[in-house]
Amino acid sequence: MRRRGPLSPWMSLALGIGCDKKRDSIYVGIMQMKSSITRRQTLLAGVGLAGYSVFDPRAANAKVEGLVVVGKDDWLFPLWDELLHLDRKMVDAVGAVVTSAIDALNKAKIQVVIMYTPAKSRVLREMLPDDFKFNADTDKRYDLGRAAFGKGGTLVPDLFTVLSALHTAQPNTPLFFKGDTHWNGTGAEAAAVAMAKSIKEKIKLPAAPGPGATLGPIEQVKQEKNDLAALLPTSAEKSKYKLESFPVHAQATAGGLLDSVSADVAVVGNSFTQPRFGFANMLSNQLERPVDLFWRVHQVGPYSTLLQYIDSQGFKDRKPSLIVWDFHETDITLPPERKDGWGTNAMASADFLTKLRTALKV
Repeated sequence: MRRRGPLSPWMSLALGIGCDKKRDSIYVGIMQMKSSITRRQTLLAGVGLAGYSVFDPRAANAKVEGLVVVGKDDWLFPLWDELLHLDRKMVDAVGAVVTSAIDALNKAKIQVVIMYTPAKSRVLREMLPDDFKFNADTDKRYDLGRAAFGKGGTLVPDLFTVLSALHTAQPNTPLFFKGDTHWNGTGAEAAAVAMAKSIKEKIKLPAAPGPGATLGPIEQVKQEKNDLAALLPTSAEKSKYKLESFPVHAQATAGGLLDSVSADVAVVGNSFTQPRFGFANMLSNQLERPVDLFWRVHQVGPYSTLLQYIDSQGFKDRKPSLIVWDFHETDITLPPERKDGWGTNAMASADFLTKLRTALKV
């Protein structure tokens, strides 16, 4: 049996329960805002954030700095997480487009699993300001998103339950960065373990074309930036958020290297899957097969990113048996045509599907 590297303490729990310099944000096209505004002022100014509605005027006491909500113990959250409103028509629209795209991929003999990453605000909801909470409608967004993505029978593992259970069991083990939207290596690797477990249980794959990544010891890696802290209006406020170190498993051998032409599993993702967080390495290790990784920053969007992957040399070298297609929780209300979400990468849903089918020759 091939020997794997050591697993950190959270790994056993996770098993049991199942870099680009551009800022990874989704506020494309948003006008520069004043340095410090209340939610009521945002409402009166008529400012929309990344395609979301304006805010409930009854919830005006939380500290809002530009596009950032300052939570308890100074944890930062993005306003565009939109905790006060859910457009269910958009949920249905996105679900229908994704289902059609998956149907095209299936016709090309490619299976698909959706990686649906829960928002930082959902996993760390106890750190939200008392007047900036999920309401009865938005509290259902993650489950509604999973249902919409999975309507055609597509596997959509419940990463929120996994991360929430880990956070509850080990509350002093950070899963996200304090001043940034992203999870850290601990959150990413736990999600990868859960994804691999679900894939092995539910998806039939051909014999592995090679070994998975062999993991070495845990290393401490330095965070590159704080994307939310960078949006704070003053240097004094920004300076409170130091770059954090986080644990991630090193890759011990060349076996299962990412971007390997032998990989028949491909992760098509955003910056939550970037190599420094260790997601694809851990997925490869747990699946015991090589994994390819193709990622773009979030504002490129899951639709353009998928098309770029299909057009990439990696796809042409070896068509995968399985694509792990990554969506953030808030993407469930942003179909391909939303320019306020995807900027120049936006396209009509029909155009996206036509381009995909043409590229796949189906």
